[in-house]
Amino acid sequence: MDRETWESGRVDRQSPQARAGVAEAEVEAEVEAMEAMEALEAAESIEERVQAGVDVARVRLTAINERAVAAMRAHPGTTILVALGLGYLVGRMASRR
Repeated sequence: MDRETWESGRVDRQSPQARAGVAEAEVEAEVEAMEAMEALEAAESIEERVQAGVDVARVRLTAINERAVAAMRAHPGTTILVALGLGYLVGRMASRR
């Protein structure tokens, strides 16, 4: 049954066809709601796994940063020379373009 026929009232809304159409629409709505809930649960699961990975990365990067800072404090002269050397190399590469 098309929407125009339904809205015009040319069909008895209590007819078996009308009730079947309503039941079908209700079933479709319920299926869509279930699919939406499954998608939400999947998204929440992915979010939890990503957050766990971010937490692990944060801990690892913090440890790397602490070791780098400790090495720079232990050897400040070497750190300055390395920084100057890297700056020179980056400058040379940039000037070639």
